[in-house]
Amino acid sequence: MNKLKINPALVQQLLVQFIKEHTEKQGFSKAVLGLSGGLDSTVSAYLAVEALGRSNVLGVCLPHQQSSPASLSDANTVAQALQITTRQIDITPFVSSFLKTFPDMTPLQLGNVMARCRMISLYQISADEGALVLGTSNKSEILLGYGTLHG
Repeated sequence: MNKLKINPALVQQLLVQFIKEHTEKQGFSKAVLGLSGGLDSTVSAYLAVEALGRSNVLGVCLPHQQSSPASLSDANTVAQALQITTRQIDITPFVSSFLKTFPDMTPLQLGNVMARCRMISLYQISADEGALVLGTSNKSEILLGYGTLHG
């Protein structure tokens, strides 16, 4: 037997149940998530809609001026397919403020600043909407510690 073989239907059921239970346990009925157009946020959005219903999921697109226009287009395609509400917030002004204060940032540091600006924006929207922020990291990223805490 292949130890890496999974039952996709069972995994989907478990993840949907986890989202539903965790959202309710935290006192929420709605969720907000960053929608990048990538695989992880797309899968997270589909699972959230299955768990909470499309009217209870808000997808937030958080592009930077360096972001690929194709990513934003992909995110909008996902939102349209799921029929979820979206918001778009350009994080370029936030990131530019950091660059003025810390002009010698490395590309890695700049990428981390962008991720943190996205996290802050998601939590502000979460507070405004009374919705739980759903993380979109995959299991490998979590195991490696690659990701933005609380974002």
